[in-house]
Amino acid sequence: MISIRLILLFFIPIGILPNSLPTFSFLDQYENRITSKNLLGGPVVLLGCQKEDIEICRKVGRKLYWKLQNLLWNNASRVKYVAYLNLKESNALIEKFITDSKNREFESIFLDRKGELESGLKTDFAFLRVFNAKGYEIYKDYLDQMTNENINTIHELLKKELKK
Repeated sequence: MISIRLILLFFIPIGILPNSLPTFSFLDQYENRITSKNLLGGPVVLLGCQKEDIEICRKVGRKLYWKLQNLLWNNASRVKYVAYLNLKESNALIEKFITDSKNREFESIFLDRKGELESGLKTDFAFLRVFNAKGYEIYKDYLDQMTNENINTIHELLKKELKK
């Protein structure tokens, strides 16, 4: 039985296997830590941006988060949301902005200082991925704005995941 499984796995094209939740560990601007290991067990919405695109990230992330909070209502707390900035090549201006934002009560944005999740990011876009409770990617898109159509698509995916 084991050898049959191994043979079948050998012949499955790599493109068919779903992407998994990447491994990472970040601090946000308030120095709260989040790790990918802590996120498993429920759906995860992962939103990443280049450092130059912090405003796109905030606009897309806020609209998605608040709309889904209303649409998912009682189940909203079962979905984990993580927004992050690629700060592998940070500079003094960005660091000042992060320091200043600590006093403004902005929502949490995690800081990828090592470039752990820089793969796939595109300038001028937010990179949105949704993962199921087992950590498999079920949705991926590049957005410069969040439309109602995007929200409805993600809402339907999350509703299905939360019923499982």
